Amino acid sequence: MMNAEIDEIDIISAEYVDGYRIKLAYSDGYENIVDLEPFMRKTGQPSVKKYLKVEKFKQFRITGAGLDWNDMEMCYSTESFYNNKI
Repeated sequence: MMNAEIDEIDIISAEYVDGYRIKLAYSDGYENIVDLEPFMRKTGQPSVKKYLKVEKFKQFRITGAGLDWNDMEMCYSTESFYNNKI
């Protein structure tokens, strides 16, 4: 992981890989693959559980703050993904 002020780093690309994994590239050159499946399977939040349908999960978009599904129904910050702390 590269050192940088996280508030200066943006997600510049997000690509669905498989299952509940997304490959992310950041403005500082760092890349990683995040796997949201463990979190999504153990959460009790109905707003998150519905994204266990892979076709619905794939409908994410990049926002200024991170990734978002369905207009902030499910969203995570760039910092969460960068540090792989979901």
